[in-house]
Amino acid sequence: MSSNIFFIAIGRLNAQNHFTKTVLEGVPEPKYKPYLDSDIHGQVPIWGVEGQSRSRTFWEQIEPGDYLLAYTGIHPMRDSPEKSIEYAAKIRGTEESLEFSKNWWGEYRGRAGRGSDDRGPWPLLIILNEPFEVSIPHTELRDIAGFSEKWNPQNFTSYSGSSKIRQQYGSIENYLDSKKVTPEVASSSELAEGNDSSSGVAEESETNSVSETTVDIETLREAAKQDETESVTPTIRQQETREYDRSPKIRDYIKKRSGGYCEGCGEPAPFESKTGEPYLHAHHVDELSRGGSDTIDSLVALCPNCHYRVHHGKDGEEYNEQLRERAWELEHDA
Repeated sequence: MSSNIFFIAIGRLNAQNHFTKTVLEGVPEPKYKPYLDSDIHGQVPIWGVEGQSRSRTFWEQIEPGDYLLAYTGIHPMRDSPEKSIEYAAKIRGTEESLEFSKNWWGEYRGRAGRGSDDRGPWPLLIILNEPFEVSIPHTELRDIAGFSEKWNPQNFTSYSGSSKIRQQYGSIENYLDSKKVTPEVASSSELAEGNDSSSGVAEESETNSVSETTVDIETLREAAKQDETESVTPTIRQQETREYDRSPKIRDYIKKRSGGYCEGCGEPAPFESKTGEPYLHAHHVDELSRGGSDTIDSLVALCPNCHYRVHHGKDGEEYNEQLRERAWELEHDA
């Protein structure tokens, strides 16, 4: 059976927190086993949908093997001529369980007012395979399907251009594989500045990279300073994506300096990577695509929420200015 694409929006802070906890981290087996009939085991990504009629219609269209695409940030797909789909996951199946929803997300407290995502419960469950980061401008999906310039993905909707993607790429899976974000090529125009490594560790592309977990911070700092450069030159790859040769030594030092705490909000990293390290993004306060430098006093380690606030938040530019001062203080006012 041919795969199709479905969209979810994760626009508000509560929804982003739910996405991190429930999809990126996954639901522990003891939390879902008492309530679900599906033959699944281990830590499993699960997304919940409200039980109202419109959401149920969306949910009932989903089949195993389809793909769920998530666009994130405050007011996603608005306030900017182009935004990216940033996560994708293959769908294992669906199941309905109000009891699981209440147990995992908490009792329904009613709609907390306009603009709030604190609604619940979400009894219509979408059970997923492991999610992966992608970079897909919504304009690309618009053009593939032949939609008008005003088209944007909408929450809880299917994508009617799925058949055209299959025609061009052979399958939805092939298309999404070509759009994956890797540590070496962070192709998202809004996240490339942050060197978002999904594992939170050094890339393996440089064999002489200093490990952030086995070397003391002063050694890391000296190695990072030796690798500093005021101008990072991009190269053009086949996908016409600009790559910036950011130093993994600098990135390692920045994350070690943070001590596992976000240097923006001061909170602990929201979770550990698969290698057991705090999951933080190394964010350049001056975008490399705009001539920013790769130096230890121009980077901060951020949790995903703070990073999305910079790139998607209404006060993103103002917040980035605060982070610029913070990066300088961490190295010069210590």
